[in-house]
Amino acid sequence: MATANAPRAHGLIRLSDYLGVQSQKYPEIQQPVLLVHGTEDHIVPAWNHTDRLFKILPEADVVRLEGVGHGLHHTQTGRVARLISDFSRKVHPLTSNANEEAGGQ
Repeated sequence: MATANAPRAHGLIRLSDYLGVQSQKYPEIQQPVLLVHGTEDHIVPAWNHTDRLFKILPEADVVRLEGVGHGLHHTQTGRVARLISDFSRKVHPLTSNANEEAGGQ
């Protein structure tokens, strides 16, 4: 049984290493950030990405979807789309309103 989890554990270690390197660039982000994370995501746990990013960008908006796992943009498509749309209107109200008035084009 322990060997069945070995590929997953190895993948998580490699991902953690990659995100550790990637996170060094987080302070360079100059745009508003929306972080959407499923509380049941065991592929990329919140501590390994969302929380790491939020520590560096505390002004980011964080939404944790209870009971949702990895790939939430596939399993919660409408919900995620609404979150992105609402966030976009919040950070760019004039652009978003003009786009809606033009019929979403």
